[in-house]
Amino acid sequence: MATPKCPQCSSETFSLANKKIGTSTFPILLVHCSDCGSVVGCMDGLAMGPALDKLRADLGKDIMSIQAKLNLIDSKISMLPKV
Repeated sequence: MATPKCPQCSSETFSLANKKIGTSTFPILLVHCSDCGSVVGCMDGLAMGPALDKLRADLGKDIMSIQAKLNLIDSKISMLPKV
């Protein structure tokens, strides 16, 4: 496997910097060369992927709970005497 190198100075050492870009309301993680500071990439600073996965799972549980309650209501309605 090739060793990652800075395109500016050929260093093999990189660091992360948490930065706010312009008027953005969320941080970005910049991958930069530890020697010359050249930015070589960026990542989501809030780790949105895991947060969205948790939100999806929580919503799924809420929907299942609501569905169970609706089923209970439906079964109770069906037991009411016909008028």
